[in-house]
Amino acid sequence: MRLLLVSHIFLPVARAGVETYAHELAREFAGGDGDEVAVATTRKIISLPTGHWRENSLDGLRIFEAVNNLDHEDFEGTYRHPGMERAFEAILDRFRPDVIHLQHLMYWSLGLPALARRRGIRVLLTLHDFWLMCPRLGQLVDWQGRLCRLPEPGRCAPCLENFAWGQSEAARRWIARLGLVRRLTGLPLDAPMRGLERIRRRLKPAEAPAAEPAAPVDLASWSARLDDRRAAVAAMLAELDLLVTPSPSLLARFREYGLAAPRDLVLPQGRRHQPFAGVAARRSTSPLLRAAFIGTIAPHKGVLELVRAA
Repeated sequence: MRLLLVSHIFLPVARAGVETYAHELAREFAGGDGDEVAVATTRKIISLPTGHWRENSLDGLRIFEAVNNLDHEDFEGTYRHPGMERAFEAILDRFRPDVIHLQHLMYWSLGLPALARRRGIRVLLTLHDFWLMCPRLGQLVDWQGRLCRLPEPGRCAPCLENFAWGQSEAARRWIARLGLVRRLTGLPLDAPMRGLERIRRRLKPAEAPAAEPAAPVDLASWSARLDDRRAAVAAMLAELDLLVTPSPSLLARFREYGLAAPRDLVLPQGRRHQPFAGVAARRSTSPLLRAAFIGTIAPHKGVLELVRAA
């Protein structure tokens, strides 16, 4: 069997939950008799055009990287991207998988399952967050850091108005210039530009979230765009052979929002026990509560709330 795992980003560029899960899953399947496993992911390389793709390897796995510089000019490009679909089709031509296991479609396109189904490839998707519902990185947290139960236009409109869902016009011009330099000279200037950007961010003082959007929000326009996105997500789910969720509560939240797939399965994420073999449990005699946080240190992960609670 030839299995293709698809993730929005992957090791070594990022090492958060989805990337680590996809990596571990790929290694497990690669150890099977006669199975061939590859990973398709995206990467921001501003000196190469969006849609360019290349092949390399990691830990014995074939890795296909498709460039997405987020240089789309409209909101629709965040979830429906013809250039990324063409790159994906080229990867399918190269690897010819029997099964595709989608881990995350952010930075790709919601059209990927339909492309696979037209080729007779079986497709399943594992939900890892709320991105199919929430365009703000799937966090269900608004621009002021407040939790959202479900998306609704009155809160999504000002939130997305304050969210950089694509490159600015100035950034798109710089991407075009750097691409031209690479085509003419072969010089990739991505690393120096990233260094300059890190310096700029350190020198620029952090700004507190605005109490209100900087400009009036066109609620009707955003409502229409969100309706289009939701319809695209529903159409994508209909193309799946199976939707997998790691918890019943996550599946229930999607159903509450009106999203469903023809078939779904609640399957808790696995855990490697080998690293803890031989470790004996021990009970502390200290009266102090000891709390540990495992994960990315970011506001939406709740680590600051843990500290404040302590």
